[in-house]
Amino acid sequence: MSKVLGLDVGGSSIKWAVLDDGNVGPTGTTPTPASGVPALLAELVAVAAQHAGLDAHLPVGVALPGSLDQSTSEIHVMPNIAGEWVGVRPADLLSQATGRPWRVINDARAFAAGELVAGAARGTADALFVTLGTGVGGALVFGGRIHLGATSLAGEIGHVVVDPAGRPCGCGGAGCLETYCGAAGILAEARRRGLAVRPPELRPGQPGEFTVEDVFAAARAGEGAARSLVAEAGGALGAVLARVASLLSPQQIVVGGGLSAGLPLLRPALESAFAQNLRIVPAPQISMSTLGLYAGAAGAAAWAAGLVPTSR
Repeated sequence: MSKVLGLDVGGSSIKWAVLDDGNVGPTGTTPTPASGVPALLAELVAVAAQHAGLDAHLPVGVALPGSLDQSTSEIHVMPNIAGEWVGVRPADLLSQATGRPWRVINDARAFAAGELVAGAARGTADALFVTLGTGVGGALVFGGRIHLGATSLAGEIGHVVVDPAGRPCGCGGAGCLETYCGAAGILAEARRRGLAVRPPELRPGQPGEFTVEDVFAAARAGEGAARSLVAEAGGALGAVLARVASLLSPQQIVVGGGLSAGLPLLRPALESAFAQNLRIVPAPQISMSTLGLYAGAAGAAAWAAGLVPTSR
């Protein structure tokens, strides 16, 4: 197989990876422009131009956050990325700008594709994929195919409801999983509980905003309120994973994303809640991403190369 380039667009950085015969080759990052649609598209073109040695007839893959029509690449919603994206078709615009084909995929589905082709789920037929970041994303694989569903949105585990009377969610609802174990939800609840002051004994002299890493640091140091908040996050994730596993009976659950470094702290409560809520089906293996930061970029490349089929 020829070398294929994949790019994964995040709120702060664009990750890129070259997929070479099913293995992840060179990787890198560049800042995400903060000035709108033309600037971001121009940056994607520039990154692709830096890889002129790749086969120009092969597509470039791009993973984007939010909701998009997988068949046309038209954007419905794209949070955390500057610009008016609704109705934009990035693949068409990028192809026109470069004279080569581009393929666009949702970032959670790209994470699944990367781990399926070159990571923790290689060789797995049925799996659930979860990305922990600012929010919580997910993807489903059945029979080795990424399951899109009727509207290309299958796998949105972040908006499975933990508690109908729970924390307000950016989707307009309440009690969604991502309000419990997404970075934005954890931080919002930390502030509500009065944890929004960086503990000076933990991070001496470091300026900046209170972050979710500070919550995890406080929990590691034994701070009771932080430990309670982290336990709630792990418990909510474990309960939802058990419910989804009861419905779908996957072989494996793969967890990744920018917040996955906190998984060791989340894991005790996660595993306890998972065991309590999973009663009928055999427990699937719960694995960490092996591609880490570049899983989405590798998956975008795999998607562009046609290595991961889909189903509805």
